[in-house]
Amino acid sequence: MKQLGAGDIWGEEFYGIVDDDPEVPLVPNAVGLTLAERKEGSLPNHLLPIYDLGDGTIFGLDFSASATDEAPVVSWHADPQAGTEIEASDFGSFLLQVLTSATRRLR
Repeated sequence: MKQLGAGDIWGEEFYGIVDDDPEVPLVPNAVGLTLAERKEGSLPNHLLPIYDLGDGTIFGLDFSASATDEAPVVSWHADPQAGTEIEASDFGSFLLQVLTSATRRLR
């Protein structure tokens, strides 16, 4: 994130680190969005949001039990009762899944 920042590919927006004020909770600022979600008390401390479906489903890097250099990507719903579900073993795999799906829609 530090190296690449944030990005948009074929309308798929991925959150990251931006040069603007890091505490502003606007897409695609992962830091500001994370701080805002945690202030509301709903986002678990071990998740860093990176992608949002817009229906309340947030995808984030899960730093709770990462045994490797890469954290898995999990889906999470803004419901205190909801848990997380592993979507991909790492960000690269998740990126490929999202972009593969996007290319199918573009055809």
